[in-house]
Amino acid sequence: MPNNEIVARILSIVADEQGFLASILSAEADKAAASAALITPLTFEGEDPNVVLNKALTIEQAVVAVVEAVAIKEFAIAAKVAAVLGRPTAPVALTLGICNTGSTGC
Repeated sequence: MPNNEIVARILSIVADEQGFLASILSAEADKAAASAALITPLTFEGEDPNVVLNKALTIEQAVVAVVEAVAIKEFAIAAKVAAVLGRPTAPVALTLGICNTGSTGC
């Protein structure tokens, strides 16, 4: 198989991966919206506010974990593309997590 066909196939696979990641992020956005809807009411009829907030926090923590995994996958995809195109990639330092503006200023 000619080299340009191999590159085209690899880039096609990368495009598919990007599409899958976009679908995952879309689903996570829906979860985040559902979480926000849990805590939007000013009164929580029939349910302890702490229980509702804990549900919302649990959903948010799950969303954060998935978004972190997607970010790592994005770096892997970028490295694949760079390798296919013959461009070296520099070492990348990646720190993910919830931003605490009080201590890090992020």
